[in-house]
Order: sequence, then structure tokens, then C-alpha cells
Amino acid sequence: MSIEGIRTRLNASCGLLMVFAWLTLTLPAESASSIIPIGQLRSGRSVQGAPFDVKPKREGQTVRIQGLIHQTLLSPGSQPDRQNHAFLIQNLPSHADGNDKTSDGLLVYTGKPTIPWDDRRTAYLPKVGDWIVLEGRLQHRYGQTELGRPHLVHLLKEGVNPSSALPRAELTPDPVLSKTLQYMETLEGMRVVLPSNAVVVSGRKVIGNHTESYAWVLPASDPVANRVQAYQNRVFRDAHPLDDLPDTLFDNDNGARVLLGSHGIKGMTGRPDALLPALRVGDRLTGACVGGVIYSYGQYKIMPIHSPSFEQGMDPFKNVITEVFQQESG
Repeated sequence: MSIEGIRTRLNASCGLLMVFAWLTLTLPAESASSIIPIGQLRSGRSVQGAPFDVKPKREGQTVRIQGLIHQTLLSPGSQPDRQNHAFLIQNLPSHADGNDKTSDGLLVYTGKPTIPWDDRRTAYLPKVGDWIVLEGRLQHRYGQTELGRPHLVHLLKEGVNPSSALPRAELTPDPVLSKTLQYMETLEGMRVVLPSNAVVVSGRKVIGNHTESYAWVLPASDPVANRVQAYQNRVFRDAHPLDDLPDTLFDNDNGARVLLGSHGIKGMTGRPDALLPALRVGDRLTGACVGGVIYSYGQYKIMPIHSPSFEQGMDPFKNVITEVFQQESG
């Protein structure tokens, strides 16, 4: 055999070895049938208004999933020195169920910073960018589907970039609240993007003994966010002359609003005291806001992975009435 022929066979053998090594790295030892796409764990039923409670098909069962950790979450516990830890995991597109009516993401509640490895002798610290096989008990708490009592089965790969590995899901909520609830249910646990230039429609609210913060924003694509008068770029109660449907009573409940929270900032920084920046009505989001969707206390929320940056809007103290109308005396 010629030298070139030997080189060709060696190159082909090396290629096969590389493919085999990749398969060994990425595929678990057990059969693929034991791993369930996250979307198949959910009911897939439509949400018809609020309140609602969409429970998973396999509630209470032990299930095995695989996916990419795209966010860690941290929230205050019942005691000041104890925090609640969790993370969000999402199927890669090639492992998803392909049903756009079911979410490909899931909240994994750990309670503590680490979870057991499969041999139950090694602790695993969940990290963003880890592609893993995970096993736990599927449960439904406070309206949210989640995986409890988790343990790691396989760490398939580290350092995977969620921005490139997961699809870009831009938020497009509907002005009708019931439709937005259905839409957000299909994104629960997933990584989403709120495009830049969203307008703040409520000041930052700090609750829970200054441990939690929330703020409502309106996507820049919404017509209300693009009114000529800056002081009118906000939502109003039904029947208000500046409501998006001023001639209709009790109409859509301003369903296009998006609620931002601080659990993601706490989780990514490791600081339980981290809050959203101070905001006021009329401020604008200067960059895209990326974070996971969770459900708690009757609301879907976006948990940004980084503290959002805003530019200051119009000064509310300058929004004064310039004309006074006197009532005619009868």
C-alpha cells in the first residue's frame, strides 16, 4: 500500500475515533428512551383565563431529563441565614418535543447550593453552561411545574454558551391578559429575551423586608409604548381616557405588561440582597433583557440574568396641568 493510502486510512480511522469519543461524551449509558423531553412532561392544555392551574402529566413520578442549565436562581428563605436555591434547565433544540404549545424548560428546585451525584457520595454544584442528565420527582407547587429532589446522573459537557445553544425566544405578549397567560405557560422555565427600549410602567417595588424587588415594563413593540406624548407611554386602568381601549369597560387587563423580578440577579451574583435598579415610570430599557420565565404568587415573571440598564425618562414632577377649568356656577 502506498504512503498516501496509509495516510488516508489513518485519517479516516482518526475521524471515526473522534466521532466515537463525541458520542461517548454526549450520550448517557442508559437507553435514550429513559430520557423524556421536558415538553412531554407538561399537560399541553390551554390556559383559559386566571386563576388557572396546569398540572403536569406525570406529577409525582420520578423522571429523567437532559438539558442545558441556563440560569441559577436565589430567593429568600424562611430564615435570614437560609436561602432557597434553584436553577432553570432547557432542552437543546435537537432534544425537544417539537411542540410549541409546551415549554422546553423546567425549574429545578434544589433548596441547597449543591445536589447529590448519582452515586450519592459526591456533591454537584449546578453551573450555567452545564449540559446534564438529571433525575428527580416531578411536582406542581404554587402553580409552577418543577423538578424536586434532583440528583445528577451525567455531566455531559461544561461551558456550553446558552446564547448560541438555545433558540432566541423574543417576548411578544398579547394585550389580552388571558392570551398572555396561555403564551407565558408555553415559555415557563425557558430562556427568553425582552428586546431593548421597553418602557417602565411602574416604579420598582421592594417587598419582603427589602429582600425582593419587582417592576412592570411594556415591550417597545406595544403601541402604548410609542405614543407621541412621553407622559402617556404607560398603561391606564380600563375606562380611563388614555387606556389602550378607552371606549370599552373591563376589556383586556393590560396583558402586554411584563413583570421583572430579582431572583435571577441574586442567583447569578450569589448576593441574596441584590435588587433591581431603582426605576420610575417612563424609564427605558437600554439593552435587551435576557432571563428565565418562572411562575410565583399568581404571576409569570422574567428573572433577568443581569441587572437591567435603563435610561431615565421624563421627570414625573414636570407632568403638571397647565390649564384649569372652572366649573360654572348654576
